[in-house]
Amino acid sequence: MLLASTLVGMLALASPADRITPRLLAVPGVTGWSPVGCRSVPFSDPVLPPRTAFRRAHGDLESDNEVTLAYAPVFERTWIAEPSIYQVTTPAFDGAGNLYMTPLLPHEPILLISLEPGTGARRFVVPLEPGDLGGGAAPMVLRDPDAGSEVVYVNAYDRVLAVRTDGTTVWSVPTGLGPVTTSDQGPIGLSWVPNADSIVALMRDGFVVLLDRRTGAPVLPAPFLLPGERTPPRPSTIPASLAATVGALLQPLAAFPSGFDVLDLINVLLGGDSKVANNLSVDGVNGRLWIASSARDGEDGHVDGVSELGAVYRYDVVPAGSGWTLAEVCHHNFEGGSASTPTLAQNGTRIYLGDDAGALIAIDTNDCSEAWSVPLDSQIFGSIAAASDGRELYAASAGGIFQVFDDGASGRRGWTAALDLYDVPADLSGYGGMNLLLAGIGANGLLIQAGVGIRTGMQALPVRTGIVHVDRLTGSPRWFADGLEESLGAMSTGPDGALYLPHSPLRRAFSLALGLTAEPLVGGISKWASTRDDLLSRDAACAAADRAANAARQRRACPDSVIADVTQVAALREQALDAADRAVTHGDLGTGVARRLRRLAAKVRRPPARQTPTTAARYQHKAAHALGRACRLLSSGSGGDLNGGRGTAAAP
Repeated sequence: MLLASTLVGMLALASPADRITPRLLAVPGVTGWSPVGCRSVPFSDPVLPPRTAFRRAHGDLESDNEVTLAYAPVFERTWIAEPSIYQVTTPAFDGAGNLYMTPLLPHEPILLISLEPGTGARRFVVPLEPGDLGGGAAPMVLRDPDAGSEVVYVNAYDRVLAVRTDGTTVWSVPTGLGPVTTSDQGPIGLSWVPNADSIVALMRDGFVVLLDRRTGAPVLPAPFLLPGERTPPRPSTIPASLAATVGALLQPLAAFPSGFDVLDLINVLLGGDSKVANNLSVDGVNGRLWIASSARDGEDGHVDGVSELGAVYRYDVVPAGSGWTLAEVCHHNFEGGSASTPTLAQNGTRIYLGDDAGALIAIDTNDCSEAWSVPLDSQIFGSIAAASDGRELYAASAGGIFQVFDDGASGRRGWTAALDLYDVPADLSGYGGMNLLLAGIGANGLLIQAGVGIRTGMQALPVRTGIVHVDRLTGSPRWFADGLEESLGAMSTGPDGALYLPHSPLRRAFSLALGLTAEPLVGGISKWASTRDDLLSRDAACAAADRAANAARQRRACPDSVIADVTQVAALREQALDAADRAVTHGDLGTGVARRLRRLAAKVRRPPARQTPTTAARYQHKAAHALGRACRLLSSGSGGDLNGGRGTAAAP
């Protein structure tokens, strides 16, 4: 991960983090980005909650890291909760905004923990049982149409549970895999396959379990084992003494089992010595599972029990007698393993993932053939963020956030996000800006976690971190808020539009061990919420107006897209009204402006009950006109300083 010898000259500096300051950014105006062309039509079902929040790892079934709401243009960190747990994965959210998380290697015996969104207070805990190790696989929230409520699903290696949002158990069933006995036996994550109405649980050692959503009964005759062998362990140049120091710093947050240390943790996070290193994606239309794993032994040219190649597999969930089975349709090998979740385009035509050499690969979903590949600078981590419109992709690596366009037969690079967000003293010449996490896509921009620190090769050692709202048109920062802690999760957004960032300091633990920062490590999760709801109302109204206007223009070219956009426009309209109410309460928006906004929004109060291309187009015409006027009203400064002034980038 790093070569300590390159840092010796810097260790004499007294806490460089204290000498680096966040830059001040102007309060952002309205973004110049707007949707162009036909959007992808997302899969919908009564079991699936709206796409206004993260309902599972990476957002939804497709793992595209996108939400339909606008991000706060100006925000700050408002609370930190559960600071003694190591939280790698993102939370899932119910309709009320409550959080559900699974900590990694917790000292307290917790499988699932629920927090309320206002203060982060603990609601309830589902404890570990004998034989459980937890493991940090992200939970999933689905609707239960029969009961008119929601259910939270969570898995350990040896069992899967369904609980109601009040913590009562619906069902708890064994996976059939038994207790954990080796280091590669752990849960990766959950999803849902609509055609079989089944919960899918994926394990690090390549086992796949399907369970009936309502009852937990097994759907497959036995757990299914993916082909392939473990990937080789990742080589490390970290001195043993430094690893021991980092392990001691992390010990208050993570209860490392015997024989497992920080080097093993890094190896797992980078996809070494395992079959599966990240989550799966599901095509809800066709009942397809997409899993990035290791290739079959021998396909790398050597039958040796180790796979030097990664592979992405397509498995169709198909009927078999009175049950179901997994049928491999195709797979595609690529160089090295992958720590990247395969992201499914919402139109179902492409799978996107990264190899360990820094390439973004687009795979055709019909036959698993490679459509194109675009080289970036280093291994892509997590899933590719794939926008539902514009065919825009956003890949994250230690080197930055890269915009890539899918042009069909080829891919092409766009901008690289500007991450120079700190003022660094001249004598700290080895320090600079860096990316630390995936990109999240909102209706008015991106959210990323950036930091400042030093680089060793393509690895980052941050000493300060913060959250950045990035303009999708230019890659430039619209707003930045400084504030620890580092995350290995994703930009998970709740239905209130706030960011909830899981804390999993690892790179910063090395910085602390090397004396580059004096700030102690903080676990748990933090909330980053709007501090200018007048600006949030403005951005939501403007995003709705732009989307409605584009949908109206595309009504003949893609009538299904026009219908799909009705749902997002309606959600943005509600967000604009809710934010305006809060802005009035806080004194950031005048009551007269708020009344005018409500009169304009009332012109598109309800989406058409029976949506056809014709009724949807009429709605979009009305919405474009009424919400366009609302956008101009809120952008005029009538309710306060909406398009100018300066703001601090420092978190409280």
